[in-house]
Amino acid sequence: MVKNERWRYGESDLVEKLPDGEAMRSVLLKMSLLAFLPILATCGPEEPTSVPVVTPTLTPTATTVQVDDTPTATAEEATATAVENTPTEPKATQAAEGCAAVPVCDGDPNCHFLTDSVDGLEVSCSNETGSWMIRVVATGLPDHAYSTANGTVAQDYDLQFPLEPAIDLNGDQVSCPDTGGPDVSGMQGILINGVAIHRSLTPQLNDPVNPPEGEDEQPIDPCDGHGTDFGQYHLHTLPVCLYGSFFEGEQTYGANAKVSDTSWDLGLWPAPSGIIGFALEGHPIYGPFADASENRHEGLDACNGRLSDDQESYAYYVTENTFPYMLGCPGPGKAMEDTTAEDWACTGAPPDFE
Repeated sequence: MVKNERWRYGESDLVEKLPDGEAMRSVLLKMSLLAFLPILATCGPEEPTSVPVVTPTLTPTATTVQVDDTPTATAEEATATAVENTPTEPKATQAAEGCAAVPVCDGDPNCHFLTDSVDGLEVSCSNETGSWMIRVVATGLPDHAYSTANGTVAQDYDLQFPLEPAIDLNGDQVSCPDTGGPDVSGMQGILINGVAIHRSLTPQLNDPVNPPEGEDEQPIDPCDGHGTDFGQYHLHTLPVCLYGSFFEGEQTYGANAKVSDTSWDLGLWPAPSGIIGFALEGHPIYGPFADASENRHEGLDACNGRLSDDQESYAYYVTENTFPYMLGCPGPGKAMEDTTAEDWACTGAPPDFE
């Protein structure tokens, strides 16, 4: 049998092999004999027959063969190339790595949240799209005493927001809006113990602690919180029990307690105060003390916040007894010197805006 072998491969080179004239004559003879095989098969006993399969070959023509003489990479070089071409995974995309790499988290894998002391509070960070995101899962119930006046119940929070949010340098909002809506009522932020933060307004768009004359103060428990009609515990003002207080150990409070009936001790709070929560647009919220001497923050805008000196970041700062207390409006807000009495019509305790 003649094998019609046009190409064969060596260990490193591609080699051309064309059949010669004698081989061609042999091929044609074999093809002629194939025509008589069916007749011969019927004339004798049936025996296993090996029939060669022959592929006709065209007349040979000159062929140019490209030989790749590029040196083969060593195992070490191939490994180095593979590592170099492997896409770089965004840092801290796994929840297990925590949030320590995020600048605002300041090396804390839980980004300031009190996950060790609050049941059901979980925090993780990711940077899969080039922007740091934080995810907070919480029940909304604090680790201190709280009011059950409105049937406070556990919530099912699963929040995600940016930790490097965009900043509107032309912001001109104020804390006393003319109308209600999503930006006025409802949850606007979350404390580091997983409790909801609402804007410093009642459903009637008044200051909940010091309303204008003739308006009612909101019932608030001694830890400065209360529940909504659907049982969501939240705060509008300074979370006095965040770091513990003399209220610690009590279980519940009645429906008639008001902030004006209580007092608190901030002696357990760190000074200067760190981050105590985040607005849902991503800006951090700091406690009341600006330094170790417990001086209060100054230069705040109408939303109770302030831009950094380089105007690349924005944060809110809690004020104890001055409206808007914590989150007045989505900042940056109107500069305090640009506000008027009408901008503070919803409160009986306006800041010094003149």
